[in-house]
Amino acid sequence: MKQLAPAPSPGTILPSLLDITLDDIAAGLDHGRFTVVDLVRAYIKRIGEVDDHFRSIIEINPDAEAIAQSLDAEIKTTGRRGPLHGVPIILKDNIVTLDKMEATAGSFILLGAKPANESTVAANLRRAGCVLLGKAALSEWANYRWTNAPSGWNARRGQCTGAFYPNMKASGSSTGSAVATSLGLCFAAIGTETDGSVCHPAGKASLIGLKSSPGLISRDGTIPGSDRVDAIGVFARNVKDSATILSFAAGKSGRDPLTNDIPFDKIPDYTVACAGTDLHGIKIGVPTTAIGPVEPEEAESFWVALSELKELGAEIVHDVGFLAEEDWKALTPRQRRMITQGDLSSSIEAYLKTLATNPLGLQTLQDITELTKKDPREDFPNHDVESFEFSLFIDRESQEFKELEALRDFINREAGMKGAMDRHQLDVLVTPTCSAVPVTFASLERSPILSFPLGFYPPDKAIQKDPKGDLITVGPGIPYPICFYARRFAEDTLLKVAYAFEKAHNKGSFQLYMLPDTDLEQVVRDRVSRLGERGSKV
Repeated sequence: MKQLAPAPSPGTILPSLLDITLDDIAAGLDHGRFTVVDLVRAYIKRIGEVDDHFRSIIEINPDAEAIAQSLDAEIKTTGRRGPLHGVPIILKDNIVTLDKMEATAGSFILLGAKPANESTVAANLRRAGCVLLGKAALSEWANYRWTNAPSGWNARRGQCTGAFYPNMKASGSSTGSAVATSLGLCFAAIGTETDGSVCHPAGKASLIGLKSSPGLISRDGTIPGSDRVDAIGVFARNVKDSATILSFAAGKSGRDPLTNDIPFDKIPDYTVACAGTDLHGIKIGVPTTAIGPVEPEEAESFWVALSELKELGAEIVHDVGFLAEEDWKALTPRQRRMITQGDLSSSIEAYLKTLATNPLGLQTLQDITELTKKDPREDFPNHDVESFEFSLFIDRESQEFKELEALRDFINREAGMKGAMDRHQLDVLVTPTCSAVPVTFASLERSPILSFPLGFYPPDKAIQKDPKGDLITVGPGIPYPICFYARRFAEDTLLKVAYAFEKAHNKGSFQLYMLPDTDLEQVVRDRVSRLGERGSKV
């Protein structure tokens, strides 16, 4: 039988939790350099050291160490289950787990409210051997509550901020999932996206943010923004680790009809796509007019990235257009919201019907809206309920709404991203940053997005602030991404391109402005020292 984690041998340096990989964890566990308990203790200590400042994690699983102990015992008897055995992962606080943790979308209104079934994504990750370490902070109700304040706030934890500059806007709604991963407070995190909620915060955290095709990872047991287009996403530090997590998180579920659209009988091993850097035969399109304004540094880095992709063998096709682009830009902000928020109310109410425990007797979005106004902990009206009320008052029978639905159908059928890719025979689209129109079209078309860390603003970059508050959006050392888009269920192509690009691109060095003191090696040495002290007393 394997012995668990002796003291690191002289000269052994254990990997830092800021850049540890799945391969590092596998090697460390297999060779007894550290235990799952060591990993869990190290992450929890790091959370305690810095997260009252960043507010990225709402709660820690009180059973995390006990789960880690059982996984360590399993290694001794049967070995690791696979590449995710013992890997501590954080879930966004709108993903249901049937344990001692809550699932509240950051709101006090949902405390104690849970469905009878655990979310399929949580169950799949447990089965793979993950330690579900805690719940990540988010923009409350996945950014569908207020319009008068920045993203990243929720009543249960407060304002989450980014790790690269003081008072930095970390974007949302999967804010905490990104920030916690970037700080090394967990190995990786799971988030959700309706319209940009994975790719935007990943870009602000210098992480891989992989928003999967809606239905590839079951959305059952998640508090929704839109049953039609919600997706589960993965936050990790490199492409291959993202692919591994996707492979185990994905799969069909009888509780999510969109999983019936999965076109293959068995979920692929997506790491197969992470095997080389030859992109000959891959056509990548640039939807130039849909990109919108970007910072000069982002534009310069993007053109360098296109050159790197071309050097890898990809064919770059410029000026790819969307047939519905002008129609979309001609819409008022209110009309765009009618499309993107058109089923918020019905989606929330469908979730409420699944609750096995419902302390406040919630039945409708109207119930949630009124209770939010009355509960002083919810900070109304400083954080208003305008998004709730907007969604409640959408007239789905109006001629205007029907015309907007027709535009949505036109985008999905031929006038959006898939239509452009078909016309130009493209494999992937690419934009600097997570550009608004492509991200929204990808949402409406249920297409995957991969946000990749491209670079960092220079030390002399002038600060820019969110107009809704004083959070900093642009400034020295803050990261920015490049985003890749593919057809629905073409994650393998997306990962192939991103993996090759990762091997060719140097995003530059970065520095977090505040770091935890604890790292894995210290935890292992402290444990071994305690064992030695106990042994000397026997």
